Formats: sequence, structure tokens, C-alpha cells
Amino acid sequence: MKTFNTLLILLIPFLGLSQQTLDRSEKFYEKVEIMPRFDDCKSQKCSDKKINEFISKNTIYPKKAKNRLASGTAYIIFVVDKKGYVVNVELLKTSGNKHLDKEALRVINLLPKFKPGLNFGKKVNVKQIIPVKFTFV
Repeated sequence: MKTFNTLLILLIPFLGLSQQTLDRSEKFYEKVEIMPRFDDCKSQKCSDKKINEFISKNTIYPKKAKNRLASGTAYIIFVVDKKGYVVNVELLKTSGNKHLDKEALRVINLLPKFKPGLNFGKKVNVKQIIPVKFTFV
């Protein structure tokens, strides 16, 4: 039986529809002095690692995709708002399989609250992109 490996390739600052949405009139940033941080992390490297672990732990390879041996990378875009919540989650680029895309969106919507990004000492909304890779090993 083939197994799979789900990985987060990287976390890149970047736009984002989820249950929570950011008011369209609110400004958001792509790059800030201090990017949003996950969990208790003090560095971006730590934050990226913890996000990867969270995604790997919470991803369920969709049965329909598994049966078809589907693999690919779904690029998910979202905003970490001023309060640290993940909002405006959308599919930026498809993995090529709708079941993988749906699972990537589900898992990103599960992300817990972040420490908000800071710009000039002020909490700000920050766009992010997470590529979620689905592969059979």
C-alpha cells in the first residue's frame, strides 16, 4: 500500500473566503517588519516549521484522490488579521485535483490564532500564501 506525505513547502507573505472575512475597506500588507507568528515562535523559521507540523498532523488524504493516485500542490492564500485570526482563505492555484484542493482549504481554515504581524509597532493585516503539497511516497 502506498503512503503519502503532505508537506508545507514554504510560507510566503501574499490575498485571500472563509467563514471569517476581512472588511474589504481594511488595508492589508504583503511585507511587514514582523510577520505573523504561529504558536509560541519567536522566529519565522520556527513559525514555518510549526505550521508544517500542524498541516501534516491535520491533513487527511482524500479517499477519492488516493484511489486515483492524485498528487499535486494547492496554493492557499489568506490574511492573518490584526487580531491574529486566519481569514479570507481562498485557493490561489489548484493542485489539479478538486479533492486535494478542498482538503488544503479545510486544513488552512483549521489554523489556530497567530500572533499578528507588526509594522512600525502597530498590529496589521498580512496576506500569506501556503503551498500544500500532496505526494505518494
